[in-house]
Amino acid sequence: MTIKPTNFIIAIAVSGLISYGISQMASVFSEIVGIGTFFYSSGTLGIALGVKHDNPRAQINLSALSGMFFLGGLVFSVAFSYLKFNPVPYVIIMAVGFLFYLLLVNYLGKTTQ
Repeated sequence: MTIKPTNFIIAIAVSGLISYGISQMASVFSEIVGIGTFFYSSGTLGIALGVKHDNPRAQINLSALSGMFFLGGLVFSVAFSYLKFNPVPYVIIMAVGFLFYLLLVNYLGKTTQ
């Protein structure tokens, strides 16, 4: 796996803009929602757009997995930004989801066929 620097930086910038927009929509705990959204979306979108796998099949799986987790995290962050909530469930759910995503990316990164 190799990193494409230009695409990776663009993905991080887009994630920053998305997280800023979602944090402005949040009624309560906007800082937590903004930071959580930035880390989650920059990790998933950065890998989806900025990382290239040597195997074309693994690249497609990696991009599809990253896109699905990005959209899921985006929907989850938007839903939590509209609700008045305790921030602990948000942080735990987003962290566990991101760690599960990294586990799957690790397995995909080790594929050889």
